[in-house]
Amino acid sequence: MKKKQKIIALILVCCTSLFLSTKAIQKLGTAKLNKSYKLSKNVSQIIMSENNKSLILKKDPSHNWLLDGMPANEKKIKSLLSAIETLGNKKLISKNKSKHELYQVTTANKRLVLKDNKKTLLSLLIGNQGPTWNSTYIRFRSSKNVYLINQPLTTLITSDKNQWKELRINPFLSKNITQFSITLNNHQTTFELKNNIWINTKTAKKQAMNSVRSILDQLADLSGPSIKLASSEEITAFIIIEITETNKNITSYTLFPIENNKMGISISKKPNQFFSIDSQQTFPLIQKLNNLVTSK
Repeated sequence: MKKKQKIIALILVCCTSLFLSTKAIQKLGTAKLNKSYKLSKNVSQIIMSENNKSLILKKDPSHNWLLDGMPANEKKIKSLLSAIETLGNKKLISKNKSKHELYQVTTANKRLVLKDNKKTLLSLLIGNQGPTWNSTYIRFRSSKNVYLINQPLTTLITSDKNQWKELRINPFLSKNITQFSITLNNHQTTFELKNNIWINTKTAKKQAMNSVRSILDQLADLSGPSIKLASSEEITAFIIIEITETNKNITSYTLFPIENNKMGISISKKPNQFFSIDSQQTFPLIQKLNNLVTSK
């Protein structure tokens, strides 16, 4: 009987220990960051450091982001700040300073600093990728706690300047376009936005908003190295695209073949140069343009 009592007591002790350790893990894992980081409007400077290399992104008086005085990739910066703004509700992983090296959140690792004109808004150490591709271990510079967030900051943050340069040939917002035309095989087709509906001005046919937005988004994201233009007479236009913005600014694109896997693009804003674009970017766009023009 005593032997049974000992076994029962041992089982109770084990169950109690397991219960308490599970509760402790749950308590640690469900701890939340209680601070909200709505920083996008206030940030005027972004500093990223890694392996003794750093870069600084700054806003100019017109609120445009610059890198070394040149335009920076606004779309990528917006993605980064959006990821930072979601830090308010993430898991606490460790309170132990000895774990910093394990999660790669020491001062020798990636660091992100956000500033306004007067003070530091956020200083963050970026650690290893978490258990999923889009999760990251982080630590606030002023704290020893390690957190797990569901944002791919490990891949978003880099001190490689080439990753932050504005390489798009003419970045614009699709929502600001009110009219665009396509000239293909010497035939021009024009589409106009009326009451939030895209309409073919010749046939009065309505076009699906998603299909038009997809074309405009791809056009805005075209990127490639700039090359000086020898002579406009050497260009044989394959497709001409013209877009009109809400402020009445008009930009025209001329697409022409230059190699088997490259397409040249010149734009009216930069008449003395053209851009060499990989066909992987241009082919899907050309397909969509052709489908839009030939649709009945």
